Amino acid sequence: MNVALIALASIFPAPEAASRCLIVGGGPIPSSNQCAIESNVRYVTNLLPKTIRTTVLFADGNPETATVQFVPKMDATQTAILGLIGGSAKNGPPFQDYRKTNIPHSEGPSTAAGIIGTFDELAKENDKAPLLLYFTGHGSPGQNRIGEKRVVDHENNVFNVWRSSEKGASNRFATTELAMQLEKLPPTRPVTLVMVQCYSGSFSNIIFQGGKPDGELIDRPICGFFASTKDRSAAGCTPEVNEEDYHDFTSYFFAALTGQTRTGKKNPMPDYNRDGKTTMDEAFGWTLINDHSIDVPVATSDAFLQRFVAPPTDETLSLVPWHILRKSASPVQLAVLEGLCRKLGKDVQTDDRVAAIYSHLKALKSNKTTANWPSALAPRIGALSQSLRTKFADINQAKEPADRYAALESAAAATQQKPEALKELSETWGEMVTYRKKLADDEVTEAQWLRLERTIRAVYLESELRKTGDPVRIAQFDQLKKREASNPLR
Repeated sequence: MNVALIALASIFPAPEAASRCLIVGGGPIPSSNQCAIESNVRYVTNLLPKTIRTTVLFADGNPETATVQFVPKMDATQTAILGLIGGSAKNGPPFQDYRKTNIPHSEGPSTAAGIIGTFDELAKENDKAPLLLYFTGHGSPGQNRIGEKRVVDHENNVFNVWRSSEKGASNRFATTELAMQLEKLPPTRPVTLVMVQCYSGSFSNIIFQGGKPDGELIDRPICGFFASTKDRSAAGCTPEVNEEDYHDFTSYFFAALTGQTRTGKKNPMPDYNRDGKTTMDEAFGWTLINDHSIDVPVATSDAFLQRFVAPPTDETLSLVPWHILRKSASPVQLAVLEGLCRKLGKDVQTDDRVAAIYSHLKALKSNKTTANWPSALAPRIGALSQSLRTKFADINQAKEPADRYAALESAAAATQQKPEALKELSETWGEMVTYRKKLADDEVTEAQWLRLERTIRAVYLESELRKTGDPVRIAQFDQLKKREASNPLR
């Protein structure tokens, strides 16, 4: 065997199940700490085998403070009134309340200091104990200062940690900062990272020195999966309480990995290579196919290929024959290609299918639906909204959630006693909901097309990598894929 390959095999041990887990969850402030984020923490915590020692950092770390935002349950009339008083074309009813957290245990706040302190403790532990890191909350684009101007830096995006009251504390935990914390760990310690916040794809750079996309590939058995690309938002930050309606990366990825949904139901466990087990890359592929949300997930192997293989143009990719693409694809990639093509109505078995896909993508980019009310509906919404704001002004004037909810109940009761007013409210709100659903469905469809395009690109880039014949790079990539094809919860 090549000496370089023997060295790489010693650096990257075989994947193992995790024996340690760190979960970081919560928004930076209560109004950004939605109950869906708390649900993610609770769901993943409950999935972990009892053999895994877990540390949870959530919000302010105090279970007695009301930091979790939620939308109280409302009947149809209350929902319609709120939606018309303040709802925009993309947003729902503007009403939230706050409660104490419902997480079994939390060791501290999800502040930058809390994360750094936990990594200091992790650095003292067994240097071979596999570690699972799960981050759920909000993310923001990174920023660089050029002179007096701030410019967006999507290569160093941030996880928005809890806003500490400590002087000088930051509520932004950047990709490079996480890389610094990982460097504290022994280089032989296996690490699996799952991050589900907006713009999380930037954190795939943790496979490079310093978390920088132009850094050297680090000598550490690490891999990760991320809910969105570095320049896109992610789903999963709703204050709605019905978990059956949650559609986000956490819901799909962990349900596929473990066979259990967040509501306790059975879920299909994909086995695309038919080896009798489900691995992270298979759960990732299943998520790419089935996730009904705006998510466009990425993995660390994507970052590797983008760094070490020259990027093809869209024109180059569109010329790849479908049978060549299928032949080059792994079982997981082939399942994603075929699954998304079926969902998008592009499953006609023609060899120029890739060209048709890129033609549609080009048209999609130039024909996006705008988030404005249709012209025939807008005047009705405006008139009825103004009427409701004037008639039920006390709803928006109330300062406390309890007072606002009482005013809303009173307004709904008064409306229900007037059939004509109730009919107008119900019909207008119904049309608004229908249009909102169209906008949401269009965004989901766009995300599915983007997932398909990214999979085509990944298959092509891997094929080009193997054509180079570079034994070291190919071995590095194969070891990374091996890590991604493990299951830390098994």
